[in-house]
Amino acid sequence: MYIRVNDGIIDFAIYLIKVELSKEQWELLLEFQIETEGIVCYSEEEKSEIENILSDNKITFFTENIQVDPGHIIKSKDIKYASRSEAIIHLLEDIEPESEVIPNLKREKAKLQEELTLAKIDINNHKEKLKQTEDALLTVIFNKKEVI
Repeated sequence: MYIRVNDGIIDFAIYLIKVELSKEQWELLLEFQIETEGIVCYSEEEKSEIENILSDNKITFFTENIQVDPGHIIKSKDIKYASRSEAIIHLLEDIEPESEVIPNLKREKAKLQEELTLAKIDINNHKEKLKQTEDALLTVIFNKKEVI
């Protein structure tokens, strides 16, 4: 999986350009992400720029599409990552990113507060029903004594 993180947002690589280059030729492409398998591209524009450099220098290459796991796209949606490492750990090991810990805790706290409020309302309703039952029972008891 090839990814990068820009301003906390994850980008997934969509192309891998396979090429064999000399040391001097690699220097033409230092601004790009070069891996042992090839040059990683994150956009159509980046792919075109690299292919133009290679073509202009008469270097043979092969461009391969990279399939991005749809689950990774869904999992990373609306999440800001502190680093590329954090993003990889989140996607592969399902460890919550640091940037999500506090918002998730706040959501959990709000949920628990709502449940507590509902429980208190339920308790008050039960207390009221108990009071009504006690009153009704006392009425029945006192009414029977008057009859006797």
